[in-house]
Amino acid sequence: MIPRRPRLRSHRSTVRALAAGVVIALGMAACYPTPTEGAWVSREPGPRVALQGDSLVAMNDQQWTDGSLASEGSLAVWSVSGSQFHHAGAWINQVSPRPDVFVIAQGLNSISGGWNAWDQAQLDRTIAYARYAGTAPRIPCIVLVTMAHGPSATPWFAGEAREGSFHLRAKAKSSPVFRLAEWRNLALANPQWFVADQVHLTEAGSEAYEAVITEAVHSC
Repeated sequence: MIPRRPRLRSHRSTVRALAAGVVIALGMAACYPTPTEGAWVSREPGPRVALQGDSLVAMNDQQWTDGSLASEGSLAVWSVSGSQFHHAGAWINQVSPRPDVFVIAQGLNSISGGWNAWDQAQLDRTIAYARYAGTAPRIPCIVLVTMAHGPSATPWFAGEAREGSFHLRAKAKSSPVFRLAEWRNLALANPQWFVADQVHLTEAGSEAYEAVITEAVHSC
């Protein structure tokens, strides 16, 4: 006969593992909030722009709250440090009223290990949320932002940013729906815009990043 005590231990271990899994899942959900109307940081007359970003936006959020896109119209922002394309989920479909422009300012966190089919699929899914949202009107203009790094970035990181930007440019050329915010070329020519980690931006760099994206939005 099989002793009962080991079975009880096994059962308790399973319960603990399941409980830990729930805690981890809840923690992950907490890391990537999904705001709805609260996403609007400004509601001025003019174009409605929704921006989905990572730490380059999140760490300098005042730049966006006080920037041109917020003063010229309504601006909604979802930005979380470390976020990848898919972490915002269908956030864009929960922004009400429907934006006129959708900016996807992400990528560096998605391409660790190089651009692959998963990265492409997650970018395409994010775009699909904006373009094929059931009965909701399609967002007519989507801005893609290329990736950059500081002059002392490691070769593998520099290569990933270069490869990711290549694919974003290709996507931008695939349809008149897209506009390209060519951040990479401008940033590489201005190494003083990066802080010591060669990824994040100084105040001047953040201002330039916002200006490049704003220019692309204006072209919609």
